[in-house]
Amino acid sequence: MQFQERTQKYEYKLNDTDDQIIEYIINHKQEITNISIQTLASRLYTVPNTIVRLSKISKLS
Repeated sequence: MQFQERTQKYEYKLNDTDDQIIEYIINHKQEITNISIQTLASRLYTVPNTIVRLSKISKLS
C-alpha cells in the first residue's frame, strides 16, 4: 500500500498537524529522504514525537 493510500485509509485518526506533515512529505519527497526527523519537525513547527506518532498510525493495517 502506498503512502497516500495509507493516509487516506487512516484519515479519521489524523488531526490538522498530521495533515500538514503529510502534505509536506508528499510535496518534498526527494528532500525528506535526506533530513532528520528533528529537521523535519523544525520546518513544520512541531516536535519529533508528532512525526513518530504519525508514522505509527500509518503503519497500522
